[in-house]
Amino acid sequence: MGLLDELFNNLGDITESLQGISVNLKNNAKKIKKTGKIRLEIVKEEKKLKDTYEELGRLYYDKFYNNKEVDLDGLALKIEPILARIMALENSLKLAMQESDISDDNLDVNSKHFEENYNKENKRESYIYIDEEDLK
Repeated sequence: MGLLDELFNNLGDITESLQGISVNLKNNAKKIKKTGKIRLEIVKEEKKLKDTYEELGRLYYDKFYNNKEVDLDGLALKIEPILARIMALENSLKLAMQESDISDDNLDVNSKHFEENYNKENKRESYIYIDEEDLK
């Protein structure tokens, strides 16, 4: 009987360990999913920013080399909200990683896009991006 009891105790311990592991895996998967979703949004915004810069370049070319009347200011004004959204998403990612104790040495979350592209001399207005989830 002692051998059988010991076997059942060991199986019980293994079952408890597996349950703990599955809970940890589930929690880690949720954290990774959350940060992955934020990273995807950052990539989408960076693509939108790239497309806006390309369109601005095409319009600039048309204006000065083809003597066409184009509205550069209207397109340029679209850049700042995109930069603000990227900065907000990078801050959200940094916060999510701190909350979930995830480290990523390759991640540079210092709002590089905003700092590189924001011209303080031509500051028209400030944008603050608030995610709808933050309002809940």
